[in-house]
Amino acid sequence: MKRIFAIQTDTAGCFMYRLYWPLIHLDRKRFEVHWGAPGPDIFDYDIVIGQRIAGENQLWRDLCDNPNVMAVYDLDDDLLHVDPENTVPYSIYGSTAESTLRNILKADKITVSTPALEAGFAPFHESVHVLPNCLPQSWMQYREPPWPPIVGWAGSMFHAQDWNGTGVAGGIIRYVHGHPGATFHTIGARYLNGIPVRYTPWSTMEAYHAALDFSVGVAPLMVSPFNRSKSHCKVLEYASKGIPAIATDLGGQYVDFIEPGVNGYLVKYPEDWYGYLMMATNDQDYLRELGRAAYQKALTFTIERNIHLWESVYES
Repeated sequence: MKRIFAIQTDTAGCFMYRLYWPLIHLDRKRFEVHWGAPGPDIFDYDIVIGQRIAGENQLWRDLCDNPNVMAVYDLDDDLLHVDPENTVPYSIYGSTAESTLRNILKADKITVSTPALEAGFAPFHESVHVLPNCLPQSWMQYREPPWPPIVGWAGSMFHAQDWNGTGVAGGIIRYVHGHPGATFHTIGARYLNGIPVRYTPWSTMEAYHAALDFSVGVAPLMVSPFNRSKSHCKVLEYASKGIPAIATDLGGQYVDFIEPGVNGYLVKYPEDWYGYLMMATNDQDYLRELGRAAYQKALTFTIERNIHLWESVYES
């Protein structure tokens, strides 16, 4: 049996996706798992996973140098190119990019959430592996899309830059004004004014998923190298409830997840948001078809269906 310790650096979604859900689903006959802050016994583990170890960190480098420990660096975002407009994360990672890169490349293995991140590190490291963000099967709960339509968005307080200049706000305002009974529901943060907004503050991942009552969800992203490496988390979360997404077309994971006109739409130009909202909700039966197709796509990203990917990385 291999003993795994994960050095945990947050308690929110990244921890759930990258550490908690995969680790608790590993085969218990083959893996013993622990997580949290490292203790004096950290060198006694067979595998140590570092979650977003940023800046100078001598303990991490000592772990990487220890021949008895397999050091695995895991990251879900491009920590080397955080957008300056994303002020809080940039204040944490912007000045530490060089030392963070040394931490990443010193690891025995690198695990990432997207092929774009893999492509960025593969030329410099011989062992880079994509472990896609997945949800537990129990979190997949299909719901019929509400009617009259509810347009929704969910996310943190770090996405103001993704609303400014993408055109999504104007598209939603125009849509809601033109559709009596239609509403806008935002979860986690509020960026939209000009129409009545139903706002649900962030509390826990469980409460967030329970609040996802949209007919269609939007996923705007500003154009940047950081966002091109983003995973499909938001559209997966929508789809896990049968909610089709209208998302920015930046390539990468949104493009891989969304089949336009089948389970959602991809937005190339700012003026497209309104038109795709119209198309998605023009007919209630068609909206249901989009939602069912989105849900079927989500089912391909359950942690149970993909846990063999983690086991393969940790066993080799």
